[in-house]
Amino acid sequence: PMDGRMQFTVGSDKDPTDLRVSFLPTHLGQSITARILLRVIAKLVAPDLASLPYSPEDKEKILRQLDKAYGLVVANGPAGCGKTTTLYALINHVNSPDVKIMTIEDPIEFFHEHKKSTINQREVGVDVPSFAEAIRRALRQDPDVILVGELRDLETIEAAITAAETGHIVFGTLHTNGAQGTINRIIDVFPTSQQEQIRTQLSEAVIGILAQQLLPRIGGGRVAAYEMLIVLPAIKNLIRENKTYRITSSIQTGQKYGMQLLDDHLFQLWKDGVVEEKEALYKANEQDSLAARIVAEKQGLFEAAEDAENRLAKEKGNTKVKAKAPAKAKRGH
Repeated sequence: PMDGRMQFTVGSDKDPTDLRVSFLPTHLGQSITARILLRVIAKLVAPDLASLPYSPEDKEKILRQLDKAYGLVVANGPAGCGKTTTLYALINHVNSPDVKIMTIEDPIEFFHEHKKSTINQREVGVDVPSFAEAIRRALRQDPDVILVGELRDLETIEAAITAAETGHIVFGTLHTNGAQGTINRIIDVFPTSQQEQIRTQLSEAVIGILAQQLLPRIGGGRVAAYEMLIVLPAIKNLIRENKTYRITSSIQTGQKYGMQLLDDHLFQLWKDGVVEEKEALYKANEQDSLAARIVAEKQGLFEAAEDAENRLAKEKGNTKVKAKAPAKAKRGH
């Protein structure tokens, strides 16, 4: 297998496009996968929050995570869901104040321009040997913000938690589903003998988890559906006391704090006519539960329309009013 990258221009377009390619030998020849990354300007410039497929209200919820002085923020979801792009946009937002930012990536996907901040970008395998070693080296450079491209192993996760504990904002990504699954995954990476200690450390280090999915928007384009966990004192206790199985229900009851379940957001997007039903169900964590909610909503809409038709008929003096089927009488014993 071979991986590489190249730049090219098309027609009169002077801005190059970045192409990531992966070659894999097969029985019948080479299999090639190419990923095209369009450029904002002549180099891959990091996106800003305005370019993300979020509503203004949702962007505001996400930005609140940046108000903390330090802590770990994890974005999770499957490959291609846009979690890295979201983190880049957050870094670009942080780029405005006078802070020092370090990114550790494999590979570097976007190039950040200096605004008021100083940004140092390092690529694993080129500038540093590993994510974990890069984090340890970064701590000696006095950064305010660290972006870790992928929390892929115990050593990297441990280094990221340490960085968050020692007064840095740390952004990282994981290939997990949902906030509860992310917390469990981080803990399960460690040996059983260390898990009690890591639960205590993680409860103090993590400040927020964003689970993201991208869906086709009706009418064209894409829209983001997300799950948001804000680590309040009650959530810290659940992590510390090994009661992470209650995190999902805590998110559901914590909407007034800005929390949100992915399936709730998917339901709302379907209800608002933003996405198709099949797309919402395909991305849901609990497909059967979401399907039942959609069926109930459709039934409620049908009954509401029928009631409105009956009222209108009565107002017009129409005696042919639809009557709902009476409930079956129970047989006496």
